Amino acid sequence: IKEFLDAFVSALDSGFADFEDSVYDYHDSIAKFTYYYMRLLTASDTPEPLKGRLFSLFVVVDKMVDKVRHTSEGVAEMKTITNKTKRYLKQIFGLFVEQFDLIFKKNYTLKDIDALIKKRYSLVKRISSENFTPSELRVMSECKLLLDTCNDFVETYVGLNMGRYVDTV
Repeated sequence: IKEFLDAFVSALDSGFADFEDSVYDYHDSIAKFTYYYMRLLTASDTPEPLKGRLFSLFVVVDKMVDKVRHTSEGVAEMKTITNKTKRYLKQIFGLFVEQFDLIFKKNYTLKDIDALIKKRYSLVKRISSENFTPSELRVMSECKLLLDTCNDFVETYVGLNMGRYVDTV
């Protein structure tokens, strides 16, 4: 996913049409991995509550990858990719990837989670107060949903690290 988003951001400045040809390949590869992971998770001995959270997260991730594909279609339709669009896409994609760090870094603290959530709200507020052209608005309406995944990532993080928050006496 990070490679997909990095390639997307890079293409904003250097030939988006070439990137557009590879969007479905990225999308399909991520979808195949996601469903493969879910099949492995089904057969695993992961506790059911955690398994449910992980399933939910990966369904969300699958839907968000669809939104990235839709965003790329909107960008491809723009006559000129504006600096404002580039800036917000970079910030949205950066925050989306940062959420994965939340799950996979064992040394995250509640303060880090709080900072991520505040960063998300700040970005949503800036985007909501911005005036967009119709083509910019189409792009933003597709990818802004990536910002709505923060709770899913936090819940998964807490589920994976439940022992840090609950006494197991």
